[in-house]
Amino acid sequence: MTRSTVALLMMIGCTEPSGYGGKAVSDSGMLLTNTVGTNTNTNTTNTGTSTGNTTQTGTTGSTTTATGTGGSTGTGGTTGTGTATGTATGTGGTTSFVPTCVVVLPADVIVVDSTMNDATDGASYWVCRGEILSYSGTDAHIFVENSADLVLNGQDSFVWLQSNSDLAAFDSPNTVLYEPGAAINDTTGLNLLTLCPEILYDYSLAPSPGCN
Repeated sequence: MTRSTVALLMMIGCTEPSGYGGKAVSDSGMLLTNTVGTNTNTNTTNTGTSTGNTTQTGTTGSTTTATGTGGSTGTGGTTGTGTATGTATGTGGTTSFVPTCVVVLPADVIVVDSTMNDATDGASYWVCRGEILSYSGTDAHIFVENSADLVLNGQDSFVWLQSNSDLAAFDSPNTVLYEPGAAINDTTGLNLLTLCPEILYDYSLAPSPGCN
């Protein structure tokens, strides 16, 4: 399929995602850092200033003397304690996703098994062999199979391209990982392109039947 054909298919309607299934990531044999949606968090120490009462110390009472009998000695003074109160405000927690050439397809991935035009922000797409996805949203994760095509009009997305797949990118920035046999037409010249010797998909979490 030529790139000119891909560019003309940007307005074709979309399908609904299939049902989901699969096994836990822990059973997939892949590292969590290769899993879409896994964040690396770095928390900072929370600090704050407490304010409250200090310890109060009483004074000793005076001594009195009476003429004759019945003189008495008086003592007094109490010790008071206070409870300190305060609030602490903390900042911290940064999130990031680092794409790799080996990636686990998430359970909520949308199977593109017919030509689709979509703009759902933050969605994941699995583009089947011989099919075309035209995407114009943001923050997507798009997995393109061998001999599938992607028209990209959105930003801040991660794209994986296996051999013989085509990408026509009309917006930026996006992060694109691709095999040597993939064809890329980046009209902006601003997308981040990373060559992988091979792109491997782990389908252990992917919906069934998926692209089969």
